[in-house]
Amino acid sequence: MAENDSNVILDYDEIANLDDAKLEEAKKKFQDTAYTMVRDVTPVVGELQSYKYAMQDAETLAKAARGEEGYDDMTPIEALGYAGLTALGVAGTIPLVGPVAKYAAKGIRSLMPKRGQRTLEPAQPPRGAESQEPLEAFQRTIREDPGFNYFVSQLPQYRQDPGRFGDNYREYIALPEDMRNTYRDIAAAPGRSLTKQIEEGIEVTKQMNQIDKNRKNFDAKVNANSSRALTVPQAPLTFGKGLRANQDNTTRSYLGSVAFDEVNKLPTELATPQEWMGLLKGLRNKGVKSEELSDAGLLDFGKGNEIVGGDLYNLSKEQPKVKITKSEILSALESNPAYRMKIKDYQMPLNTQEILDVYPTFAKLSRDVDSMILKKSTEIEDIAARSNLTAITNGLNTDRGIFNDLASSLSTNRNNLNSLKQTKRRLTEVIDQFKDNDKLMVRALLEEYDKAINLAEKGIRATDAPRHQGTFPAGGFDYKEKLLYLDEPIPGNSVSKRVYSVHFNEPNNVTFVRYDTRGVDNYGDTYFMVELQSDPHQSLTKSGSQHFKDYRAGDSTVNPFDMKRKNPYSKNIRFRIKKREIQDLLDEQAAINKVAMDRPLAPPELERLDTLMKEIKVKERELNRMPARQGTAQSSSYETGTLYDTDAKTYDYFPMGNESTWVKANVRSLVSDARKEGKRYVALAPADFFQMNINNKQKIEQFYGLGNKELDNKFLDPDGKFLNKDGKGFGKYRIWETKQVGDRRVTNPTDKIGGTAVVPKAMQEVAKELGAKYTTKKVYHTDAKKPYKIFDSEKNIPVYAFEKQYQMEEFFDNMNYRSGLEKIKMDADDPRNFVESIVIDLQGTNKKAKMKAYKLGGFVQVDRSNFAPLF
Repeated sequence: MAENDSNVILDYDEIANLDDAKLEEAKKKFQDTAYTMVRDVTPVVGELQSYKYAMQDAETLAKAARGEEGYDDMTPIEALGYAGLTALGVAGTIPLVGPVAKYAAKGIRSLMPKRGQRTLEPAQPPRGAESQEPLEAFQRTIREDPGFNYFVSQLPQYRQDPGRFGDNYREYIALPEDMRNTYRDIAAAPGRSLTKQIEEGIEVTKQMNQIDKNRKNFDAKVNANSSRALTVPQAPLTFGKGLRANQDNTTRSYLGSVAFDEVNKLPTELATPQEWMGLLKGLRNKGVKSEELSDAGLLDFGKGNEIVGGDLYNLSKEQPKVKITKSEILSALESNPAYRMKIKDYQMPLNTQEILDVYPTFAKLSRDVDSMILKKSTEIEDIAARSNLTAITNGLNTDRGIFNDLASSLSTNRNNLNSLKQTKRRLTEVIDQFKDNDKLMVRALLEEYDKAINLAEKGIRATDAPRHQGTFPAGGFDYKEKLLYLDEPIPGNSVSKRVYSVHFNEPNNVTFVRYDTRGVDNYGDTYFMVELQSDPHQSLTKSGSQHFKDYRAGDSTVNPFDMKRKNPYSKNIRFRIKKREIQDLLDEQAAINKVAMDRPLAPPELERLDTLMKEIKVKERELNRMPARQGTAQSSSYETGTLYDTDAKTYDYFPMGNESTWVKANVRSLVSDARKEGKRYVALAPADFFQMNINNKQKIEQFYGLGNKELDNKFLDPDGKFLNKDGKGFGKYRIWETKQVGDRRVTNPTDKIGGTAVVPKAMQEVAKELGAKYTTKKVYHTDAKKPYKIFDSEKNIPVYAFEKQYQMEEFFDNMNYRSGLEKIKMDADDPRNFVESIVIDLQGTNKKAKMKAYKLGGFVQVDRSNFAPLF
């Protein structure tokens, strides 16, 4: 408290020794403030009675100042509340606001010492040795908080004394939660110096200050050009600004919005729904996609670029003159559920390459030490000593098998980990029995055991293991399944949290990609995609396509083009306007109540106050009835779990419904990971490499595109017309024709090229957006620099690669399952070890540039039967 505060009566060191004179002086000072306040705001009580009440309050506050029993833990406001502001209570419940509150607080501060902000610090334990245990446990818990430790480390040196724990903790716990989380994040960040962390903290503070400044400037503009009724959201919009709020585990961390950027550039701050419709429609010429406007619930477009629905469209019918701020349009775009989709990687705790980098040396040394120990044991007559050496050789043999199994299972159990540790311990105990040269060999093996134990410890970690690794083509390493899912109920859908458990257990899984790591220039520099899929959207297209067939056959009277997608987020702005209207009524009500504090209300004012209360209740009921409140599951007209409701002419909502959009969402997700992990390429397996042999070859070909080789398989090219020797079909698909053969219709490909397939087209557009190179490269299944391979003859792909022949043989001899596998030596250019693929070359691109979720490209016109998008 400032020294020149004329109202300060009690200093900190005087609290314990309050004398009567000091107390009387404190009472007098309180009377000068509290009594005057009570007299002014409660004239009906009378001056004499007000004086008595003020004296009673002063007595209570004096007890709290002394710290008497029952008052020793009171803050100034609590002490005043305990007294009950008796005088004010007689006059009625009058809130302390404005200058009156400041005047009262000044008087209270004059009597009470500053005790600091009340925190979650536990009450002092009773005296006694046993009472210190919970306090010490509590302090240990706090001291283990990395955020608290980092906070203390930034305090002055005298504050870092352990004796200041209480003061430091009170100050730390009083910080906002997001600031404490920032301290924890900085403390937990590996590999960064303290200076670097402080610089980053300063930079974040600068960004926050700039955003606050921008918000205030925007508020001033709106207030100058609008009525009191228009309110502006207090939370700053952060889309694309790279703030901490964007760095969560959602698609927003790497995806931006063209629509947000273009709307933000507009000079318009206020407009009617019709005016905003015209502006947004015009922005489509600048790359804004109608799909994004639809997903955000703003506008829905029909045939011929006609607006047929959306929040703005409905508002133009219901409230054509209402004013909408640009901030509200931006907020609607920012709240698009496509940017709230979470990211999850299913992967094993280990990858094959980690095992192969260690196993050959481990196995060779293990064999050599094994032979050495066997030779030595024959020279030992002591049966006990010999049996100990025999146990070591048995352990070495077992551990080689354990290590080998890691390469195929990529995980292990604690028993195998304990076996490795036990063998290492036994070797350490007997090392002094060997000659000097033999000791060197044992020490080298012990170092390899450390590596093996580290891998085994990683292998026993709990993880979300991929479900479909066994069906993935051989070769490569670090197999993963990445999914994007909306972890919230989707109001209005037949099932608000739909789960496709055949693939994953996460709800509303919009799309996923299966991939592993292979190599182009160097082994390990390429993410290799083999499958991209969307369970809800592909289910919707299948249902829609079947309905279209039924309609053409006369089995349905509902034209599929009349079907509309539900959009629970299409009342975002209407919801905000309704809240704004309620706030306007509350503000008017508060203004009348303020008048009532100064004088009795006139009959018209009382009548208006009553009307306001009724209108507020009506508006609140309307607000609660709005069915599109985010995150609230609503009932559906078709609870059977189907996605497609013919009777209601509607189908379920999922973001990014355009096939090109969800495909690019997967590609961009891998590009984001490639940037973080230092991968240069993102590659795509052609359809005839793997997928066409196990799926519907027509739709797979039109989705992934063909490779750069001749289709010599009759299954892939029944008529043998399409040779593709010149690679003309690379990334493209053939035109397929359906003919009547006897009593059945048969669909076969022709030798005509139909166009670029869906995924290659999406990759081309993403590369253009990034300024990356879209090209073709040889993607190697195993390291081309390691010629000795274990080859899968059934899949015609090498599985593992080794530098030396003995390494290959050592690994192969310890494999439990060898069916279809053989040992071969393969040249670097052997076509069995690579597949020519379409790739995005990220070298030279801006790693920090945010990709746009709906940027570039449109609907790829492909007639693919049950695989065509609805939009």
